[in-house]
Amino acid sequence: MCGNFLLKAAAKKSRAYTAKGRELLKSQAKESEKNTNPYSWKFSVEDGETLNQYTATFHTCGVCFLMTKLGLKEYIPAMCSLDYDMAALNNTEFSREFTLAGGGKYCDCHYNHIAIN
Repeated sequence: MCGNFLLKAAAKKSRAYTAKGRELLKSQAKESEKNTNPYSWKFSVEDGETLNQYTATFHTCGVCFLMTKLGLKEYIPAMCSLDYDMAALNNTEFSREFTLAGGGKYCDCHYNHIAIN
């Protein structure tokens, strides 16, 4: 999937590592808390030590809801693995300790962008 031109372009255009982009991401997170659609996401964003780092914590996940509803819960981790590939396309280290799909109360997504000089 990561060979797709549009997917690559979208991953590389992330503005989350600029002050303006981070504020937009935080605004989107705040708005997400109002979502009542079970197929959407609710998340929060916390800054890291530098502008190149942040954590997005997902409290609800539209993919988890849909796949569970369809009886396909065992496939959710495969879909979540795309997060690692998308981050790599943008020179970003991605990690998480907990996942909703794995029974956690949230997904803690840690991003550490490696700036290329």
